[in-house]
Amino acid sequence: MSTAASIDAGQALYTANCVGCHGTPPNGMKIDNLAAANRPDIIRFRIQTVAQMGILRGLTDADLANIATFLAYPTSTDADCIFGWGETVLPTLLTPRTFSDKANGFDYRYYPPANVYVGIRAAPPDSQRHVYFLDGNSTDGVLDIGAIIVYLDAALTAGCP
Repeated sequence: MSTAASIDAGQALYTANCVGCHGTPPNGMKIDNLAAANRPDIIRFRIQTVAQMGILRGLTDADLANIATFLAYPTSTDADCIFGWGETVLPTLLTPRTFSDKANGFDYRYYPPANVYVGIRAAPPDSQRHVYFLDGNSTDGVLDIGAIIVYLDAALTAGCP
């Protein structure tokens, strides 16, 4: 399973089984979730030793690996919401889903098959933040494709995939 697919599966499993006690990553997340990022063994240990978590003993090793991957890459920022929406609107260009990264003051995702990047400047207030597109196959450079608020409104209306 790809990292992106593991993140999606882990998010679904976490939402169904964990969010009630452990909060929503990353903002509402309790500190113990951070220790479990990319560590399914820690999750399994807690299921076996913490009485309240015993009801989760039916989760498979693959389920726990997916949850641990999701905890390492939680997707609840404005940038991730916009990237996820873009992937549903432009599936032939922005595929496969990848995890977000940060560099030089940008949150971004890179899509290897198309050799393109989508990024959002991380620091300024929303009124000054813009969405940027870079086609690695072109000499056009980085293109400012508009204010974040326009894309965020569309992404939130679509349910922030």
